[in-house]
Amino acid sequence: MEEAALPRSGEQVLDLPPLTLLVVDDEATGRAILRALLEQDGHRVIEAEDGAGAVAAFSEHRPDMVLMDVMMPEMDGYQATTLIKTMSGEEFVPVLFVTATLDDESLALCVACGGDDFIAKPLNRFLLRAKLAAMERMRRLYRELTEQRDALLAHHQRLQTEHEVAERVFSKILHANPLDTENLRIHLAPMEITNGDVVFSARRPLGEGRHLLLGDFTGHGLSAALGAMPVPDIFYAMTERGFSLRAITLEINKKLREKLPTGLFMACALVHHDPVAGRLEVFNCGLPDVFLVDRRGGLKARIPSANLPLGVVGSEELSLQSETIDVAPGDRVFLYSDGLIEAVDEHGEMFGEARLLAEIEAGHPPHRLFERIRAAVDAFRGEAHQNDDITLVEMLCVGSMGGEDRPLDVQSRAVQNDLPEQRVWCLALELGAEALRAFDLNQFMSEAMACMPRLRPHATQLFTILAELYSNALEHGVLGLDSGLKRDPLGFTRYYEERARCLEGLQKGRIRLELSLLSQDQREAVQILVEDSGPGFDHRARLGREAQAGEACGRGLTLLRSLCPDIRWLGKGNRVVATYRPR
Repeated sequence: MEEAALPRSGEQVLDLPPLTLLVVDDEATGRAILRALLEQDGHRVIEAEDGAGAVAAFSEHRPDMVLMDVMMPEMDGYQATTLIKTMSGEEFVPVLFVTATLDDESLALCVACGGDDFIAKPLNRFLLRAKLAAMERMRRLYRELTEQRDALLAHHQRLQTEHEVAERVFSKILHANPLDTENLRIHLAPMEITNGDVVFSARRPLGEGRHLLLGDFTGHGLSAALGAMPVPDIFYAMTERGFSLRAITLEINKKLREKLPTGLFMACALVHHDPVAGRLEVFNCGLPDVFLVDRRGGLKARIPSANLPLGVVGSEELSLQSETIDVAPGDRVFLYSDGLIEAVDEHGEMFGEARLLAEIEAGHPPHRLFERIRAAVDAFRGEAHQNDDITLVEMLCVGSMGGEDRPLDVQSRAVQNDLPEQRVWCLALELGAEALRAFDLNQFMSEAMACMPRLRPHATQLFTILAELYSNALEHGVLGLDSGLKRDPLGFTRYYEERARCLEGLQKGRIRLELSLLSQDQREAVQILVEDSGPGFDHRARLGREAQAGEACGRGLTLLRSLCPDIRWLGKGNRVVATYRPR
């Protein structure tokens, strides 16, 4: 024990506080030597004579560090260390192997099972202090990093909560007026939870047609949403009072110039369709070209930007120019934000106007063109990260008698009598990985019901159908979860824990929701389309097995069929269309 008499010259340099240490050794002499060295330096020592005893002592006392012998009967130091590290969880408890074996293989095993350092026998007091001091510095640093991580996480969660609250507030402000979506189809794919693109539509009084506005604010997220706040009140109030499109445009520009900081402005296109005169007036203020397609699918006109975006200069400096074009019932107007043509693929190449124009000039049936453009952009992007908000709007021009002389767009076939149904309006939303984590299905359904007030008595049934289809698309299509986990109550718990974990770590995947109002002989129906980016499944075989067994895909499909008998799975099984017909 001569080592014990060495000068304690390193104490001040090492600055090691008193610790609780677990000493594990099957030899009583080895434990006694370590206890003497450690207690002389003020540490509290707990002993264990084998691996199993070490695990039990760790569980009971939760020491600051462990000094572990390697070779012990029944459970050796490697096995005990693995269990102790597992029990430590996120807490960093250093394990220092005390060994007489210094061959490479043994040391590699020490590291592989979770050991943090080793010290050779016979023990040197000064070296032991140095090792313990180094482990304590690591433990303190780990604790500080963990505290900083937790503080940052809490801060992030507070910001996320504030962001979501602000988003809901802005959403209610921006959509306080229900969007008049008759004869419109709208595709919105926000880059973030809050959308920098806005779409407003309203009828003019006395049958003087409608106004339509598509706006694209600079930036993304809350800053863009904040800039949009003055716009809807001006647009809806002045349209309701019969103001001209020029007057509305000038007033919006005036307010944005007054309210927005430098660098924040709105590129937009404002459209007035006058069905009596058969004319279309367009103010394009910084958006890409507006396209007009005739009822046969030919490109009739393109209207480039002739004005500065709104909010850049004062209204007295804004020399507004509009373009007026003759239109006929069945013509279609296409507006889109620059996020559509600037969408990039996995190699960074942009979709571009040329590809968009190729789709328009490809001779697709006019009523399919909206979907063909959207599908072309999706196929081009693949799994590439979205770099901007993407919005596409189609407006169908109708005659002066409203819907009576408009051309029929055969979007689906009725189950009853196989008669064509006309799509009155369509609301579409595409959700990427980030949006899926924060998507509020209740809010989406509330906004949809605002567009179809006559169907509000059926809101519960419609929400149930949409919620079931969306859950299937998210959980099985995008997240790839196995519903077989839910065979018992414990399985339900595991299933939803796995769902939360997978959703939190989701990096790619998309779901598209589409609600359409269909009309046939003054009867209305709602068509719900849900499409996910998952691999799909053999729906024909699965439905056949369920029919034979008398079971459903869980209780969900049975519920769906009871509410909505008209359900079809399309393609590879990742696209489902349900048509709800109120009784």
